Amino acid sequence: LNKLGRRVRGQTRRSQEELQHLTHIASEAFTGHRIIKAFGAEARETERFRRGSYDRYRTFMRVTKMIAALPPMMEFIGGLAVIGVLWFGHRQIELGRLTKDPNALDVPQFMGFLTAALLMYQPLKRLSGANASIQQALAASTRIFDMLDRHTAVSDKPNAPVLPPLPRGVAFRD
Repeated sequence: LNKLGRRVRGQTRRSQEELQHLTHIASEAFTGHRIIKAFGAEARETERFRRGSYDRYRTFMRVTKMIAALPPMMEFIGGLAVIGVLWFGHRQIELGRLTKDPNALDVPQFMGFLTAALLMYQPLKRLSGANASIQQALAASTRIFDMLDRHTAVSDKPNAPVLPPLPRGVAFRD
């Protein structure tokens, strides 16, 4: 589950990067629509957007496939756990350890253990689904913090003129 969670996080991050790229393509097309029409580049821009959309779709489907694999995997692990508990009980019965001896495991204790083990299955299954959501959130938060940590200061051109300060009471108006 941990390995699958890391893969979900990586693919989610990639999906977000592809969404950013797709948004960038669309933004360029909208802001430069006059230039695109003037040069007859509609087909080229349409193809760029189609390729970006397809890449985003494929990555999103990979994430969806990984998340969809979690419930069957948890069912399999739960089945193995039930088999293990039943095998343990069988071995205890076979060895004669399920007796009324105060130091040994008796049948009601084993049944209580079995019931507790089976009741733990549903919360663990939900926890695996929560893990997938947490991995997606981690990918998003990592990406947000990466964007916030980037140094994007704009430096002035050498020998650029400096504007004088505005007089008191003067404000910019739209």
